[in-house]
Amino acid sequence: MDKFEQEMMQMNMPEVSTENHQETLKKQIMSLYTQREVRYRKMFRFATSFACLVMALTFWLIADPALACRLNNFAFDSCKLETEVTSVAPVVIDYTSIQNPKIENLIPTEKFLENSIYVIRTYTSSEEEQLLLISEYQNQNEQKPIEKQSF
Repeated sequence: MDKFEQEMMQMNMPEVSTENHQETLKKQIMSLYTQREVRYRKMFRFATSFACLVMALTFWLIADPALACRLNNFAFDSCKLETEVTSVAPVVIDYTSIQNPKIENLIPTEKFLENSIYVIRTYTSSEEEQLLLISEYQNQNEQKPIEKQSF
């Protein structure tokens, strides 16, 4: 052991100033722990600001539909905003009555009056059986009294 101790004593050890190394090590250690936090804070601020911007744009588009049309024209050149709405009388085609153009020439329509209207419903089962239900259509002016039921 004496030999080992003598060699250890003869060994030259370099002197290191610990002050500079301590500061750099502190900075490196602190950056390891705080770097993630700073990155996540920046990402959170970016996401929050983007969500606020999208929400404000959505409210603005709902409040002003002409802006949506202008943006669509700018992007795609396809939106046409109609400011005036022209009222068109609805075309009534009475195919379920005697005025059907297919049978108008076959039947003298002035001889017949419409007495009642029937609704025919067709039901088909999974075994290819068919069921026809015929019900008479009541005028909407005739209202049946509502029966009160107690449970």
